[in-house]
Amino acid sequence: MVYTLELKPKEHWGYYGSLIGLATGGGALLGNLVGAIIRQLLNEDQLEQYGWRIAFWTGTLILPVTAFVHCFGVEHHPNEHEYDTGSTHQESKHPLRESFRLENWAAIVSSVLVPMLGGSGYYITFVWMVR
Repeated sequence: MVYTLELKPKEHWGYYGSLIGLATGGGALLGNLVGAIIRQLLNEDQLEQYGWRIAFWTGTLILPVTAFVHCFGVEHHPNEHEYDTGSTHQESKHPLRESFRLENWAAIVSSVLVPMLGGSGYYITFVWMVR
């Protein structure tokens, strides 16, 4: 049995892209929770001797998911033929010049500002508030 995820080409890109940020934030939160629990359960000597290894071993909990995706996952390319021109000879274009064209500036600015928003939220939540 092969599991595939059928995505509509452009209608739901924002939704699926936001799941990456959700998973990243959730992973950071769970990692901090594991560290806090370990610090509460072990004293300083136990933490230095073997306790710090517990957090590394909890990373093996993702192994069944990794094995499942490796065995049953199929690569999915939603835009596989979108950029085909039909000819074998394609005109060579300069990638930086193409990237910084006027119609791409909104995407460039948003791709800079959105991670800054996430980074500042992470800093305020996990660094500044902990002090």
